[in-house]
Amino acid sequence: MPPRYPARRPSDPSDPLIGAWLTFPLLLAALALGCGLLADRASRRAIPGSLIVPVGLAVIVVAGDLLTRWADAASLTPWALVALAVAGFVLGLRDRLRAPEWSPVAVALSVFAVYAAPIVLSGEATFAGYVTLDDTATWLAITDQLMDRGHDLSQLPPSSHEATLAFTLAKGYPVGSFLPLGTGASITGIDPAWAFQPYLAFLGACLGLALWSLLRPLVPSSGLRGLCAFIAAQPALLFGYALWGGVKELIAAALIATLAALVRSGRAEDIRERPVIPLAIVAAALLSALSAGGLVWVVPILAAPIAVRLAGHGGELRPGRPVVIAVGALAASCVLALALGIRPAPKGAFGLVDGEVLGNLIGPLSPLQVAGVWPSGDF
Repeated sequence: MPPRYPARRPSDPSDPLIGAWLTFPLLLAALALGCGLLADRASRRAIPGSLIVPVGLAVIVVAGDLLTRWADAASLTPWALVALAVAGFVLGLRDRLRAPEWSPVAVALSVFAVYAAPIVLSGEATFAGYVTLDDTATWLAITDQLMDRGHDLSQLPPSSHEATLAFTLAKGYPVGSFLPLGTGASITGIDPAWAFQPYLAFLGACLGLALWSLLRPLVPSSGLRGLCAFIAAQPALLFGYALWGGVKELIAAALIATLAALVRSGRAEDIRERPVIPLAIVAAALLSALSAGGLVWVVPILAAPIAVRLAGHGGELRPGRPVVIAVGALAASCVLALALGIRPAPKGAFGLVDGEVLGNLIGPLSPLQVAGVWPSGDF
């Protein structure tokens, strides 16, 4: 029997390369910018300009995770996020237009271009790494389900698709990293399969923005800081994850750097209002993307101001702005995490803490391997 749909040649004018690599990232950037402006307005301009888009990404994750918890509201999630972004533009864009920073924009575009190059230069809309790691198929299945019925699998007939979702989504798999992808794909009408690599490149650009802000006190020169952020946003391991389809790793890197940059900027004298709000949103987004295991990153970053406070007062913890911000942000992010129903770990994952269970390893690890990677004998 001939195939139901004729094969499409790469030279076909309907090839989605341009839409995937131009329309999708521009839409997602605009959505994140609007949501970031709304968070900035709520915090009374407590967010540095270069962090508006990364914080907006966190807003998309948290708001999207909340909305997709209700099956009937899941399909409306993209349009609810559009409403948030429009509100952000209406309420907050005028203030930010007065003194825009173009250096971080150049960093973001440059980093995006590097992550895009392996796919765009092939001349086809596709995604990388499927022969190395086939998790991308699972990510696309989860994304499709979230945008349709959220976490409700009751209407799915028995199939391999249903079995995949029952093994992941139904067991509490963290979904935060898939929500911006599903939102952007739903609004643009672009198949998430073609938007997947542009989404990873967008996350790399958000990492570049966060690093540019984080490096501000260390590298005063804007040009040199941009070069440092550009290089730091593309380490070999993270770039490898982008080519393997490691979406959680990319969004985690962007959110971790954003959280650290917010903590640093929250201690500045010129930001005096509500820094707890963006800190809590970014921390909750990190937990949404990584499950409660993300606390491994959240707690040390938010505890850093407390440690500095202790060191500056001979080990005596005195109430002060850094302490209040850190404690308030941690408490608020935990409340958001509880609202999102984030579990300590997906069901069935606890067996991996047993010393006799090897998981995907071919043998027990050596204590020496804690010092670095071991690129032989195991993927």
